[in-house]
Amino acid sequence: MGARRSRTVAAIVAASGLLVACGGSSAQRSGHRVAAYLRQVNVIEHQLSTPLATVTRTSATVGRAAAAAAQRSSRGQVATLLVAEARIRRLGGRLAALPAPAPAAHLRTLLVRLADGQAQLTDQTARLIAYLPALRSDLRPLSKDLLALERVLAVNQAKGAGAVQTVYAQKAAALRTFGGQVEAIAGRLLRVHPPSVALPDYRGQLHSLDGMSSAAGRLAGDLATDHTSAIGGLLTRFDRAAAATGTVALQRAQRAAVRAYDLQVHQLTLLSAQADAARLSLARTL
Repeated sequence: MGARRSRTVAAIVAASGLLVACGGSSAQRSGHRVAAYLRQVNVIEHQLSTPLATVTRTSATVGRAAAAAAQRSSRGQVATLLVAEARIRRLGGRLAALPAPAPAAHLRTLLVRLADGQAQLTDQTARLIAYLPALRSDLRPLSKDLLALERVLAVNQAKGAGAVQTVYAQKAAALRTFGGQVEAIAGRLLRVHPPSVALPDYRGQLHSLDGMSSAAGRLAGDLATDHTSAIGGLLTRFDRAAAATGTVALQRAQRAAVRAYDLQVHQLTLLSAQADAARLSLARTL
């Protein structure tokens, strides 16, 4: 058994020597694999440059369009970004599937993370561009509805018990109408899908609408049943709900979301720099 094992080891050593003699040293073969990997990466990254340039160009136009044209222009921008995102994800998948020699493993990790981050940021930008005009459109009727309600609630003079009851009934009806209008606005907003950077604002809007609808319903009920003792408190609650989107807590949450978005952009910049450094380091070894 010992002699047989010795002959097997000797055969393996001899075969290894033959391979080195025929194919060059291990370092040379590794260098060839690294060079081939870098060439393939360069081809994919060249293909990535087009959708990434589209994302940069489209992102730079956000907020420039006039309010009246914002919704129309946003549809085209969102469609453009979704096409770019799909291409970034496909090419990122090719980077992930590309076999990397051991010396290039770190570079491969960086490139895959970078492509994934670029796709995520593109998705965030597309959703933000879609969200802003949709929010404006859904909330636009609210100011008109509030004004109509305020006109009815501002009536404070009536002669006789019957007239007073009529005024209360009109106010209760106006409050119910307003509550239904607010619920319809909230229902439309629930179909909107904001990016994480806009979530605090979105949730604040929904919280405000829910508060106004609830307070309006209770006010209408109290007016209709002549329970006016709690009206002062309900009016205060209504006013607070209407102003809920301007609270300090919400503003802090919005700033935190913006910081998180900025950090995401900064991390992609760092990843890109690290990938460039890793690529340069590999190239110097060839």
